[in-house]
Amino acid sequence: MATQGIVTVMRGGDVIFKIIAGCNGYKAPNLAKELKKFKPRKIERVHKYAELSEFGCKDCLVILSKDDEIFEGLGKLNDKYYNTFNSPRYNPRWEKGTAGYVEVVEY
Repeated sequence: MATQGIVTVMRGGDVIFKIIAGCNGYKAPNLAKELKKFKPRKIERVHKYAELSEFGCKDCLVILSKDDEIFEGLGKLNDKYYNTFNSPRYNPRWEKGTAGYVEVVEY
């Protein structure tokens, strides 16, 4: 669990993007800094910043918005990802819902 990370982007108290990684979670502060600086509005741009920050990898990186998702790994995401979208600090990868690294960005 120590390598898992979450970066959540919020606007006006609502979750806009939730970025979840199973590896390189310790890079969450780097990703959060970039997102706060550039304030991307499209999920594809958020994905690009996650890649550039080396947050997660192809097999574990999940980016969710209210209407869209990016996941390039094998299989299908379980319902917990969608059911907990509005919980900014909840980690759907872990039964306890915790992650070693959690950042919440408001813009």
